[in-house]
Amino acid sequence: VDANGVMRGELWNGSTWAAQASDTSQWLYGVWGTDANNVWAVGGSGTIVNWNGSKWSKQTSGTTTPLYNTWGTNANNVWAVGHAGMILKWDGSSWISQTSVSASVLAGVGGTDANNVWVVGMDGTIVKWNGTSWAGQKSGATQGLYGVWGADATNVWAVGDAGTILKWNGSSWARQASGITDTLFGVWGADVNNVWAVGQNGTIKKWIGSGWTAQTSGTTSWLYNVWGTDANNVWAVGDEGTILKWNGTNWAAQASGTKKGHYCVWGSDANNVWVVGEDGMILHYVP
Repeated sequence: VDANGVMRGELWNGSTWAAQASDTSQWLYGVWGTDANNVWAVGGSGTIVNWNGSKWSKQTSGTTTPLYNTWGTNANNVWAVGHAGMILKWDGSSWISQTSVSASVLAGVGGTDANNVWVVGMDGTIVKWNGTSWAGQKSGATQGLYGVWGADATNVWAVGDAGTILKWNGSSWARQASGITDTLFGVWGADVNNVWAVGQNGTIKKWIGSGWTAQTSGTTSWLYNVWGTDANNVWAVGDEGTILKWNGTNWAAQASGTKKGHYCVWGSDANNVWVVGEDGMILHYVP
């Protein structure tokens, strides 16, 4: 905690959370990395910070546009997306603005490899990177889309407003029945038969290969993101310092040590998991 009472980050040491400097006070909305020594977090005013294994430091993004998510395939192919159609790409040495063919707010990015990357956003926007350029895809939806995750090039899910869940089969997007009207903000899977979507009011839905089933989260806090290492180690994060962990059987709350909002979670393995959120907060889980 700094002199103004702002939590700058926390480190899990097995029993308590300790502060970790993030080098920013901007809200952070997305986090992704290649390994435990290469992690990026993005947020307000074009903020990008990088973890090199020992500290977080700011990188030059070339923009003041808010950035809402980041994802990549390796240390030379990392994308960050944000407001007004903003897409940046890290090539290993610098962040370069790309032509996104959309002016919508872009909220989510994910893919399967460097030639298959999807970005989703407001008004049902979906654009795809084919390794050379971005092109719009027909989503068949008008709802805002916030999260996207793919198991392979023919199994990709996108989630959004009013319980919207869309699935890409390799040639087109089709709506799936979620059974809810709560907004879904995040989606992640261990494989094609184990996919989680999280959202409003503690909502957690799980795809089991044939349909979406409800899971008991034990919270009514809004959940903004979900990520895991396998089907038995999955984290969901959200409002008021909420961190939940799935152990293969049920969801249980973990003490984060803060009431600040958590917006994204990612890890290099089950022993190195990062959470980012309000006021430049970065949490690092090391059991």
